Parts: sequence; structure tokens; C-alpha cells
Amino acid sequence: MESYLETPRLTIRPFTMEDFDALWEIFGDPVVMEHVAPYTEEETREFLRTFCVERDPPGACAAVRKEDGRLIGYLLCKQIDEPGICELGWIFRRDVWRQGYACEAVSALMDHLFRVRGVHKVMAETEDAVRSLGLMKKLGLRQEGLFRKHCLVQGGGWRDLYWCGLLREDYLSREANMSFLTHDHGGVVYHTSSVLDVPGLVHGFSTRLGGVSEGRFASLNLQKNGPEPDDWENVLENYRRFCAALGTDVRDVVRSRQVHEDTVRHVTGADRGKGLFFTRDYTADALVTNEPGLNLMVFSADCIILLLYDPVSRCVGAVHAGWRGTALDLPAKTVREMGRLFGTKPEHIRVAIGAGIGPCCFETHDDVPDAMRKAFGSGVEDYIRPRGAKWTVDLKAINAWRLREAGVRPAQIDVCPTCTACHTDLYWSHRVTGNKRGLQGALIGLRPEGAV
Repeated sequence: MESYLETPRLTIRPFTMEDFDALWEIFGDPVVMEHVAPYTEEETREFLRTFCVERDPPGACAAVRKEDGRLIGYLLCKQIDEPGICELGWIFRRDVWRQGYACEAVSALMDHLFRVRGVHKVMAETEDAVRSLGLMKKLGLRQEGLFRKHCLVQGGGWRDLYWCGLLREDYLSREANMSFLTHDHGGVVYHTSSVLDVPGLVHGFSTRLGGVSEGRFASLNLQKNGPEPDDWENVLENYRRFCAALGTDVRDVVRSRQVHEDTVRHVTGADRGKGLFFTRDYTADALVTNEPGLNLMVFSADCIILLLYDPVSRCVGAVHAGWRGTALDLPAKTVREMGRLFGTKPEHIRVAIGAGIGPCCFETHDDVPDAMRKAFGSGVEDYIRPRGAKWTVDLKAINAWRLREAGVRPAQIDVCPTCTACHTDLYWSHRVTGNKRGLQGALIGLRPEGAV
């Protein structure tokens, strides 16, 4: 690389011969180099000189941790024979695994290659079908080939070699076309996602601003029940205001009845108004429908809420996924239910994942990581980080990953980056205030034919 790159925790810079000791600690580690034979000191020195330093342009760069100035990673960044195509790769010290450094470094490197150097495509290969392949998918690379390769280590034999790639136009389109927008309609502040901003669809994610509730429920509280409930007339007025801001009718709302399970309810006209004007005769953390004029609503005070839309089969879904719903793979199950009920194909679905608690604030004991590992295996490790005796878990990222695994295209998944626990001025957070709070919600519906 011709210049330095900075990330929150790393400096990415060219190698120098002074990096030999640090590079050999990586290349000489048989655990790190499990898929190739570890390098000797002389092989490492020669590789550093010819490939990383003297090659023009250099074939790799170094990832240096800002905290202590330590070189912790090797980043392959090599132009291959076909013009405009760059091969990526990464090898990091064993003692920094599962801390997000590889994702942070490769994300920055990809952005530099596409935006600054203007490469047409990035490619990557791996024999690691769990960690490395999972990271490639997380970064938006799609598997393009699977080959058999003779392995010279670990007793020989044949191994699978996965090739993945990402085009510049797909990367830039994904970055440009996905964003959460904030709106203020007469004081009602809410969000929409550009991935769902299409004719004939109504959607929105509420905040706590713009309602009439008071005290701890101030002000756009959408929680109807609870041990010490808000005034019902205030809650109903909040629903009216939120629906009016979205340009839809509160009488068409159908509310979820959330119990942290994996039931997906097929909503029909018979459910219109349930949860507001009529009793809910069901429990469901996910709702789906293909009938125009029904507004599906789910709720959160840290949990992850998702809105789904298929423009081809014309159906919508709304999902509430706390950590239990995430471990139950509820968003991906909802995708499959939309296919079973309405003929939806995953590659047609667009998804907006709203504000929810982030890994910055979702610190847990072993129960949550253990549930994720039991459900998803080692592929989930990219989204779990140790923090002292506890763990942090990125629920939004896990759900986005599971949706990709279910067949939803990465470019059609929009994730709101905001953490509800960090921004209690905008959202209610159970982590911060416990039960002394209201609820925000998310709404999606197909507009009736002829509606604007």
C-alpha cells in the first residue's frame, strides 16, 4: 500500500525489514499456520524482503495495534494477473483471535481498495470453512467456487478450498443504497430505511419522542400493558400520532404479543385492530401478511426489531428478536415462513434491522454465548467477544448473518448502527432503566391499492 490506513484500534501500514521478528512470531506458529507448513526464520525473512518490502507494489501490509504499537496481523493485498482484481488474505497472532481485529482491518482495506484504488473486484480463498469463510460472508463476499486441494500438512489428504469475491459496484451500491433516515413529523421523531423506501409500502421505527405520555413514559410510549401501565388514552393517542406521521390508519394496526419464542403468525383481515381495539387470541414474536391494509407492529426496549418486505410476492413481515429469539433463529425462520405461505424467495427479500442494544452495552454471563454456540456452532464466534469474566454479543450482526445464510442478499440488509442503551434520550432501554420505561415499535404494511 502506498499510504497508511487508520481504524479505531489499528494502523495499517507497509511492512519494513524491522518487522521480521513480529512476522516470524506469526508465520512460525504451527497453530496459526494450520493449513500450510510453518515458515522457518530464513523463509520468513526472505518472504518479507521479496514479497512485502521490495515487491512493487508490495503484496501485503501490516496491521499494528494502536494501544501498544504491536504488529499483530499480516494482510495480503495482491493484484493478481487479471487487471483490476485484488486478492485479499489475513493471518493474525493467535492471542488476538476472536477480538474482531481481522474484521476491522479487512473492512478498512476493502473500503480503501474500492474507493481509493478503484479496483474492480476483490477475491479471497480459504480452507477454513468456519472462521475465515464466516468472516468473508460477513464482509459481503459471496462464495464463487469450491475446489479440492491436496494438503501438504496435517497428514496430507485433500481439503476443500473456498473462493469468494465481491464486485466494486455491489460494494458501493450496498453502501450507498442503505441508510436509516430520521424524520420529524410535527414533533414525532421516527426512522425509515431506504432499503424499504418503495411505493406501496408503509414502514417506520418509532423513537420515544413526539407523544403525550408523561413521567417515565415520556413521551411516545407504545406499551399498553405492564405492572404499572401508562394511561390508556395517552398510549392510544401515541399510536394515532405515530401512524399519522407514517400516513397510515391506526385502526389497521395488528400488534405482536411477544413471549420470546419463535412463533410466526400469518396475519389476515380477521386480526385487524388486535392488540389495540380487540383482544389478541395468540402469542407471536413475528407477524407476516400479504394482505394490503394491515399494519404489522413489533416492539422493543433493547431487543432487535426487524422489518421484511418482498416486492415480488408482495408480502411483509415484522420480527421481535431478543437474545432468545436470536438463538431460535426467528428472523431466518420468518424468511422460510414467507416462502412457505407466499412463495417468497429469500433473494428477493429486503430487511431493515432497527436500533437495538449493541455489543458496546450488551454484556452477559455465559448463558447467552452458550445459547448462540449451541444454536449456530462455531460460526457465531465472530460476533462474541470476551470482556473480563463476561462476554459481549452483537445481536444485530448475528441476525444479519443468519439472514444471509438463509439466502437474503447482503446488499438488501440494512442495519441501524445505533445502540438503544447508549441513547436513552431517543429510545427506551431495559438494560438502563429496567421495567421503569416505555416501548418503541416498528410498523410495516402494504398500502391498499390506490393509496398514496
